[in-house]
Amino acid sequence: MHDKAAQTKEAIMPDKDATKSALSPLKWVAGGTPTNYNMLIFRTLNRELGLPNANSDHLAALFRDKLMPVRSWWLKRAPGAWKQFKNAVEHKKLGAPGVVNFVDARTKWFDQVVDEAITQHAIKQVVIIAAGYDTRSYRFAAKHPGVKFFEVDLPHASRCAPASMYTATAGVPSIISVLVST
Repeated sequence: MHDKAAQTKEAIMPDKDATKSALSPLKWVAGGTPTNYNMLIFRTLNRELGLPNANSDHLAALFRDKLMPVRSWWLKRAPGAWKQFKNAVEHKKLGAPGVVNFVDARTKWFDQVVDEAITQHAIKQVVIIAAGYDTRSYRFAAKHPGVKFFEVDLPHASRCAPASMYTATAGVPSIISVLVST
């Protein structure tokens, strides 16, 4: 009876190590980096490849280069690296097909919604929760100087982001670090 229960549990709940090994190729491509780093790279891929559906985030590449200089150096200098990286990230079985186009569409949509809220509804404060390495507050601060931007994120993202962007932009949001415990 005990053995039967153990077998059933293994069939329903796979071993954590087995799950990790199945995802190891994608983890290798992403470099085992936190999600905010990956989203930053994903936001720059279509633009670097010159694709027409790329978002208009002109600061993401500057941010990426400051936060990930080695990876940026490799992507810029290895022949075909951008295309290879996108293909690996969107691999049919090991990646997330369509993720780069999704991130671009999401960036465009949020940019449009925030811009409309500011211009059509006279919004004077914008709070970006879980900002990660989003550059929207930096880009929009220059475009809408009367609007106050706040970024709320975990301390490690909050420490890295402003230091990297001070030299790249004129507008600087208020940064709010939040410790979250479970």
